[in-house]
Amino acid sequence: MIAIAVSVISDHVDEDCGPNSTQDLNFMFMACAKTYGVTDDEIKTATELEDVTLVKPCFWACCFKKSGFLDDKGRYDLHPGLTCLRKIVKRDDAYTDLQTIARQCESVNDIVLKYDEAGCERASLVAACFMEQMDQIRFFT
Repeated sequence: MIAIAVSVISDHVDEDCGPNSTQDLNFMFMACAKTYGVTDDEIKTATELEDVTLVKPCFWACCFKKSGFLDDKGRYDLHPGLTCLRKIVKRDDAYTDLQTIARQCESVNDIVLKYDEAGCERASLVAACFMEQMDQIRFFT
């Protein structure tokens, strides 16, 4: 689902996201995949099966940090993420749906995680939440 969302969102991006990203979302996610040795097939399988554990957790952290949704302490940070998202998503209906998903995932910060300084485990929780919420939002159906 994340890969599907990235593909759909990328069709509606502006060239400049501002301080959070200066590149297309696909490029950003592929850069994270390269950094963490995650293949396109692994991402595809994880999204098709809706199982974020099939991909290295730090891949998710990289993606969410680059898109502004994870801060430098590995905490989910809604407002910078939404600010960047608003700049890159052209369609109002698409942004509204993504904003709804993002807001519904704020509760991941309530989960106590030990030894998660890089935010990798929390990012996996965010990715799982996004996948779960995307199934319920009209934009992705």
